Amino acid sequence: MVYREVARSMSRTGNNPFLQNVEKISAENIALASGEPVDLPEVMALPALYHGDYVHVPLKFDGNKLRIVLERAIGSVAASGVTTEAFAESSRALVRKIRWRQLDYRLGGLPGKIVKGRIGVRTRALVRQFSGKHQS
Repeated sequence: MVYREVARSMSRTGNNPFLQNVEKISAENIALASGEPVDLPEVMALPALYHGDYVHVPLKFDGNKLRIVLERAIGSVAASGVTTEAFAESSRALVRKIRWRQLDYRLGGLPGKIVKGRIGVRTRALVRQFSGKHQS
C-alpha cells in the first residue's frame, strides 16, 4: 500500500496530528537508541528539526548535546550489526540534514525560505549547469 497526500488532506491543512505522532514515536526511538530520557530537550528536538517542524522544537536545547545524542543513536544502531555502506551514507545524510535544520531554526527559517525561493531555484540550476548535470 502506498500513501499519497492530496492537496486538502488532514496532513496538509491546519494542525497535523500525524506529524506530531511521528515525532513522538521518533523521539521514543531516539531515546531508546541513545540511552537518554525521552523528555530530554535534545531528544525531542531531533525529530522536530528533521521534519522542519520548528514550532515543536524545544526552546532551550544544547546544540552540542543534540549532536552527542544523534551520534549515540547512530552508534547504537551500527553496534547492532547494521554496518553497510548504505547505512553509513544514510547516517551522514541525516547528520547533514540535522545540521542544516538546526541552522535554519536558529536563523528563524530564513535560509530555508531562500533555498526554496527563486534564489534557490536559480542557484540549483547554476550548480547543475556547472557540474555537468544538465541535459542538452
